[in-house]
Amino acid sequence: MRMISRMSENVDMPHLHDTVGTRSLMLQTFSRCVLRCEEEVDLDELLATRLVSFLMDHHQDIFQIPTYLQAAVQDYIESLKTSQKECFGEDLSAVFPTYCYCKRITTREFDEQKVYTSQAAVAELLESIIKDRKLSLKDKKKKLKQFQKEYPQIYQRRFPSTESEAMLFDDKPTIKQPMLVLQKPKFCSLRH
Repeated sequence: MRMISRMSENVDMPHLHDTVGTRSLMLQTFSRCVLRCEEEVDLDELLATRLVSFLMDHHQDIFQIPTYLQAAVQDYIESLKTSQKECFGEDLSAVFPTYCYCKRITTREFDEQKVYTSQAAVAELLESIIKDRKLSLKDKKKKLKQFQKEYPQIYQRRFPSTESEAMLFDDKPTIKQPMLVLQKPKFCSLRH
């Protein structure tokens, strides 16, 4: 309703239609959105337009929360807090949520956090490459070499020595199974 009202009252906005005024266009367009009937024939167009027009004109008064209700709710919440204080002592975090807002940090702190979080994400990427069981040994070595080239400090932190890197691969020779086992066929003579 606020949007419809603001659009219809805005004198700086260009005309949306050549023959129909902006207010009438808004009423025609949004009256079916505000008032909807199951059957199209049950909706009285004139009554719907008048009701939406009334809502547009008085939307601030209609949708405003009465001050007596705000005060009553606030008093009720305060009484709950005081009664909970008596039961639980000073620890109200279990009953009422505590709200935290962002605090302003300096540019230096922001830069430190930026570097730390990005390095942590890259280190997590390295761990995912190491633990990926779907990668073949050749692909894993290739990705790790590429990673070492791009991020040498993070790679050095994870693998401080060549022994720690070698432990990852355990260069055991693998015995390949023969791909095709040929057995000599036994030929039978046709004469027999």
